[in-house]
Amino acid sequence: MFDKIDEHSATPKYYQLYLSIKNQIDNEKLTYGSHIPSEKELMDYFGVSRVTVRLALKKLEEKNYIKKNQGKKTVVCKNKSINFWTNINNFASDLRREDVKLTSEVIYADYVEPSDFVSNLFEISENEKVFCLRRVRSFDDVKVVYSISYLKCNVGIDYGSIKFKEDTSLKEVFKKHNVKMAYFDETYEARIPDEEIKKLLSLDDDTAIFFRKRITYNENLLPFEFVLNYYNGNYFKYYIEKGKAEWI
Repeated sequence: MFDKIDEHSATPKYYQLYLSIKNQIDNEKLTYGSHIPSEKELMDYFGVSRVTVRLALKKLEEKNYIKKNQGKKTVVCKNKSINFWTNINNFASDLRREDVKLTSEVIYADYVEPSDFVSNLFEISENEKVFCLRRVRSFDDVKVVYSISYLKCNVGIDYGSIKFKEDTSLKEVFKKHNVKMAYFDETYEARIPDEEIKKLLSLDDDTAIFFRKRITYNENLLPFEFVLNYYNGNYFKYYIEKGKAEWI
């Protein structure tokens, strides 16, 4: 069931054990509500000490993979059953799912001096500011997306008067103020997160991220939104459906 521990590996045994159990949960071999083997069973199966087992279980609990209950069996947490399969056209829309609860933690919401790139993109004057909204978005309390939105201000929206809450949708704000989205440009990259991103999304050192950069244009073909999104690689899988086959 579990991957065995490599006695000759430089990776600590407790971390190998952690990864072995984590992989079973990520691949849904161990599902929400199922029981983790007891400490004694794990000791016997992997041939390790109780200290090693407890270190691995502690890390799993810290990352919300499992829940240890005093005097009861350890169970797999619900939030680790979230998984997003997406293609290039549905990366954003796939976040809106009925089976998980979406919430947003507002990290920052205020007017800022734009970078040269944003200033040139929005074609704004030298002293004009843009509105910056930084949020960590969670699904069933799992942090999966960190987003930074830069918003052009002369589009009929007073962003400073908006009370951004955990359920505030920028899309709904645009619709309410009749700001129509005509099209967008996007780029995607796989990246290694820096320390700030790892802290904001509670990532392990071995977790990669999807980075998504988006420019949104209005019906007059003028850009009014520039967004940087950092997606937790544990929960997003990218696929291409019926892609055209050709030699390269």
